[in-house]
Amino acid sequence: GSERENYFQAFTEEMIPLVEKTYSVKTSPDGRANIGHGYPSFGTVYSILNKPGFFGKLGVQSFYRDSKDVPMIENLLPAAGEWLTDIYLDWGKYDFRSPDKGDGTDTITMSKTFAQLLTKKGYKFVGGQVNDGEGWMSYKNRTDKLFEALFPLK
Repeated sequence: GSERENYFQAFTEEMIPLVEKTYSVKTSPDGRANIGHGYPSFGTVYSILNKPGFFGKLGVQSFYRDSKDVPMIENLLPAAGEWLTDIYLDWGKYDFRSPDKGDGTDTITMSKTFAQLLTKKGYKFVGGQVNDGEGWMSYKNRTDKLFEALFPLK
């Protein structure tokens, strides 16, 4: 929402440096993933798009965004090969949607549209539609697939 800039700044300039200073972690882009699901997933994508080369991997479950965010994502997303080595994107067959209630919320369509944009820009991703729903009870059932796609065992 309106606090995305503050979130982005705190996440990339305070939280990640603290983690890297405190723990033995890989500090290169191929060792960093930004992962989000549901409503916070736009912040995840926004952070990656506004700091190219900082994160090398993206994980999104049930992508959600406001309609005004679509052009911003399209304009900021570079062509494949410039960055982002690994992407995981999934959404549930039973994700939240209320197109008839006036707000037009439909995370299935939002996720599919984001998948089409990634494909159009030349990205390949793991995931897609799953026979599941939205929310932590569903996401946790697929966390292993997300991490296997982003950080495969060598």
